[in-house]
Parts: sequence; C-alpha cells; structure tokens
Amino acid sequence: MRHSGVEAMAACLGLLTRGYISMELSCQSSKNATHFDWTIHPSRMEDVLTRGKLGRGATEILAVSTDQASSEQEARKGFTTYLLFLTHFSNILRRKGETYSTIIRKLFREQEQYLRTVELLVLDDQKSKRLRKMLFNAWNSGMVARLNSSLDRELLTVTNQWKPTQAYYALYFLLTPLRMVKAQGGFDRGVGTHESTLTFATNNLCSSLPMPWRCTYEVELREWQRFPSPPTSRAKSGWNLTRQGDSYDNFAHFLRTTGDHKREEKWLKIKSRKPKSGEKRQKKNNINLGYVSFWDAIWRFRRWANYLEAQALLEGQDALGAAEFDKNMNVVLMCSMAVLERVLSAHLGNEFIRRAYDDYLAAIGDNVSKGKLTKYLTVRRDLVCARF
Repeated sequence: MRHSGVEAMAACLGLLTRGYISMELSCQSSKNATHFDWTIHPSRMEDVLTRGKLGRGATEILAVSTDQASSEQEARKGFTTYLLFLTHFSNILRRKGETYSTIIRKLFREQEQYLRTVELLVLDDQKSKRLRKMLFNAWNSGMVARLNSSLDRELLTVTNQWKPTQAYYALYFLLTPLRMVKAQGGFDRGVGTHESTLTFATNNLCSSLPMPWRCTYEVELREWQRFPSPPTSRAKSGWNLTRQGDSYDNFAHFLRTTGDHKREEKWLKIKSRKPKSGEKRQKKNNINLGYVSFWDAIWRFRRWANYLEAQALLEGQDALGAAEFDKNMNVVLMCSMAVLERVLSAHLGNEFIRRAYDDYLAAIGDNVSKGKLTKYLTVRRDLVCARF
C-alpha cells in the first residue's frame, strides 16, 4: 500500500517498530514529497485481523490493508478453483509425456463403440453450407483461444481473461451443428439459444462421448451418473483448492456446484421479471434443473471470466498459475473439440469433415495455415478423419 503525510508516517512507524509491517521510502521529485510503500508481514496477519488498540492512525491503515488482503485472497481462491478444475480434468485425459495424438486416439477407441449404429446423413447444398459456416466459426474461435499461448508468458495474466470465452464459443459452434444433425427437425429450429443448446448436449450427447464427458450430475436427486466409481457424497473442506485426491472427485463436485450456480442464474432471471397478474413467483428451491454436465461447466467458465468475476483472473493469478491455466485449458479444449468432431464425422462422413477442414485452412491463407497455430487443427483433422 502507498501513503503520504505526517500522521500516516507516524502511525506506520509505530507499526514498523512492533514488527507488523515493512516499509520502503520513495521521493517524488516533481512535488518534493516523500511517499512510502508498506506491506503486512504474513506472520503477523492473524494478529492484525484480531488486533486490539493500535492507535487510530494505525487501525485505519491496517483496516485498508486487511480489506485489500481479503479481496486479493478471494480473487486467488476464485482463480484457483477454476484452475484446479482444468488441472484435474486434464489429469483425467492425459498421462505425463503423452502427445495429443496419443490422447485423442485413446479417446476415439473408446468412443467408437458408441458410434457404430449411427446412420450417415445426406445433406443438400444449403444445409451443408450452414454446417460449414458453423464449423468455420468453431475452428476460428479455437484458433483465437490458442493464440493466447503464442504471446509472451508475462501477458497471460491479462490475456487469460478472454481464453474461457473463446474456448466456450469454439465448443458451442460444434454443439450447434450436432443439435441440427441429431435432433428431430434440427435444421428447421435454427441455431437456438445457448441454454437450449447446452441442455440438448447434456441430455442427448453424453451417450455418444467417451469418459469423462459421459459423466453427469442429477441436481434434484443429488446423484452422479456414469462416474467410474461413486464420488464422495460430502466434499471435504477445500476440495476445490487442492491438487491431491481423485481427479474424478474434483470433477464431480465441480458439477455439483455448477448446479448451484445454474439455479442462482435462473433465479436471478425470475426475480428480474415482473410477475403477471395473479401469477405466483416461483421459489428458488422449486426450480427444476435436471442434469448438469461438462457443457454446463464450460458455460460457467464463460460467465465467470466474462461477467461475474473478471477481477479473479486479473488479481488472482501469478505467472506460474497463469501458464498452468493456459496450458490445461488448451488440453481440455483440444480433446473436447476432437470428440465432438468425431460424432459429426460419424453422421456426416469423414470426407465432409476433411473437405471443410481443408476449405477453412485455405480460407485463412498460407501465412496462417503454415504456422504453429494450425498445427493443432491438422492433427485433429487427420485423427478425426482416420478409420478406427
């Protein structure tokens, strides 16, 4: 913190002599004024939080510091919750040293058993163009999300704020054509809302996907579905802030709390709407949510980074945490896009997907398509369109 003035200096000197803070003086030559920066010693933080009579000036100064410390602590906690979800989910997908090709082949071998009975669709030109447009949007969003990783590492603490949003749209623009292909009358319905698309994905796509995307949580019954083993029914305190323990347990309880977030989001919409004459407003606990899945978790990520707690990404991450966040979101996004594209290729044929990929790479130009960013696109294309 930075202060100036005789009274503040006297108060801080008193705290300094008692070992509460450390100080550093600086002179601002333009006004010939002396300022001083100070920080609370971590070992004295508990004493500060339970302080007694320290003097008016000291108490005011420490009040400012502890408020700031509390805000920063909440930001770190929020960021760590989302970071470790990505870390645990990434741990489920990959072992140390595995390449993307190895991971995705393993996922496809499991997924193939769920796609054997899928019938190939024949689309007219208009429907094909609509699907290609959405695939281009998905791949472009994925490229922008990964662009983050090509910047200087020091910038990640800033650029990470937009990564979850671009990652969400990369997946949303794959879920939308899947809804058109798989749902009755899907092409007639059009794109639909985010909520309807995510609900469709949760209720209709899980059976076509490998682990861990098959896993769901039934909110009203408080039951997990398709997990390898039953998750612990009661999460230990701090489950969201630890790297230890089973990664599926972290995923399970992230889904559980995602249900809480989803109920709160719906409740706020209900509260904001004026009831019609004679209509009773629905109670919060009576909101029926059904199942939540990975797709709801990704929507939660988007709202967290974009709307609700942007400061957690700006204040809560250090350089190492920012790099880990970026790296693990790349893993989760790459593999999630691959398993969705594999379902699309089962419905539309490998040739349709490969041609769309090649058209997209041609559209973005040689300078981009021969760069590092598109390496991941071509890896996915070759694996998605291969025969298993």
